[in-house]
Amino acid sequence: MDAQRRDLMLRGDANDLFSHMALWGLVRICTNEGIAGIRGYWTDEPEPKPVLSTITSSPEEIAQKVKEHASARAAGGSWLHEVFVPRPGSNPVALMAPRTATPELSEWNHLEDLSNAVRDNMPSDLDRELILGLGYRSWWAREANGDIRADKGCSVWEMRTRNKGTDFVADRLLPLAHDISKWSVDKIWAGLTGKEVDDSTGGNKPTSRTATGFRLPGPVDSARAWCALWALSLFPVLPHPVEGGRSPAFVPLTGRGNIRRLLLFPVPTDPTSVERIAMLARSKALVEAATVPPTGPDPESALHRKLMLASAQRWLRNHGLRGVMQFPVQIVGSTSAPERQTLAGSFVAS
Repeated sequence: MDAQRRDLMLRGDANDLFSHMALWGLVRICTNEGIAGIRGYWTDEPEPKPVLSTITSSPEEIAQKVKEHASARAAGGSWLHEVFVPRPGSNPVALMAPRTATPELSEWNHLEDLSNAVRDNMPSDLDRELILGLGYRSWWAREANGDIRADKGCSVWEMRTRNKGTDFVADRLLPLAHDISKWSVDKIWAGLTGKEVDDSTGGNKPTSRTATGFRLPGPVDSARAWCALWALSLFPVLPHPVEGGRSPAFVPLTGRGNIRRLLLFPVPTDPTSVERIAMLARSKALVEAATVPPTGPDPESALHRKLMLASAQRWLRNHGLRGVMQFPVQIVGSTSAPERQTLAGSFVAS
């Protein structure tokens, strides 16, 4: 390890997806805000802890960058404030939140013009990457009856419930931006390190959804949640003509009750750049290394799966990973208002 580096211990649990998202969202924000040489990793011990590794930056400077990042997005004129009316007479929704009510057929062209104009004026690469991480309103995806299925182009990683027409940008990202923009630098750092936990956005309620599906309901610190949501920028959605969109770093599951998928996260134990984490998160090997039993009794398929798993794990080791965390996602609630919740993860060595 570089002797000049300063390692700052953060709050987190390796079995908790929210902790991984908070760590790498923070690293990505710091990189975007111009902090050079920022890295992240998990300690190699029985109970790993997340670490922010810097060259020259102090905790106060890092917290100040988080505050400035949130303040710029909370300010009037930010793309977080842009809205669109999907149907005549309906309530406005966030323009850049793809998981909303399906627009009226006659509104799609206008919607695309507005969205493209906002994309052309994003303030940074991080904002553009977050938009890719949320996915798309898939006008090209259809139900069997021919109706447009606009949410099929959205990310499986974005799990905010849509109760009463609410959405990710207007009803989660923007309120967090407003809260963190008003916090002191000391308060932000206390939240990131776990010295304080203030779920100001969720009212510190035991049923708070501020973690946005990255863990079971309950209060989380709003500064950590702000960082965690920006880690969605690591998982861009690729449009697909049939499926609507394809998200990286997940495995769909069938026949397992209310457990519908695994979300996968690379776990480095040495200081690692967010650019490398993004590359690993989007790799085919990450998915192939998931320990999902092969389906069917065919021995040839089982052998192929075994060889593929060994090859993927070797590739991950060669790129500096000791292993991968697998997080099961359950779906609860009614069919009309489902809620996705991430459960405790398990470590798979590479």
